[in-house]
Amino acid sequence: MRPVLVFDGDCSFCRIWIGYWKKLTGDKVEYVPYQTDAGRFPDTPVSEFQKAVQLFEGGARYSGAEVVFHLLAFRPGNAWALWLYQIVPGVSAITEALYRFIAAHRNAGYRVTRALWGSQVEPPQYTIASSLFARAIALIYLFAFVSFGRQVRGLIGAQGIQPVTEFFTEVMRQIGS
Repeated sequence: MRPVLVFDGDCSFCRIWIGYWKKLTGDKVEYVPYQTDAGRFPDTPVSEFQKAVQLFEGGARYSGAEVVFHLLAFRPGNAWALWLYQIVPGVSAITEALYRFIAAHRNAGYRVTRALWGSQVEPPQYTIASSLFARAIALIYLFAFVSFGRQVRGLIGAQGIQPVTEFFTEVMRQIGS
């Protein structure tokens, strides 16, 4: 059974960021609004769903900023973030305080998100950077092979620094065929 994240479906800020997390975690996590699915979790009061996102995973329930760190841990190479939250003193207190501040100012958070990222928050793709990097490598290889092509006759040709025929003749004389 996959983990279930329950969020406030009426909150624009929540919906825009849930879209982001869905793209990051894929089908590893189920995302449901509490307005339709709170009944699946009768032990959790509706006031908890209204206050912060809830993640139900393997019989455990996580809330607030801790949910974000658990979601990060679903991505390969990001387990260190959850470790940081759980082990390093002060990290959980600071991130929970930030989470509570943002949760208390969701409308402002939504406006800031829209101003910075637009109507959808997308995970980074690095398409431009990777395209430029690939083209730069191709250009470097082009220069290297053109340079080698211009030097090859002078290095290993019949009239080169070390003529190949004389080299192989000497090798055959010393070691045999």
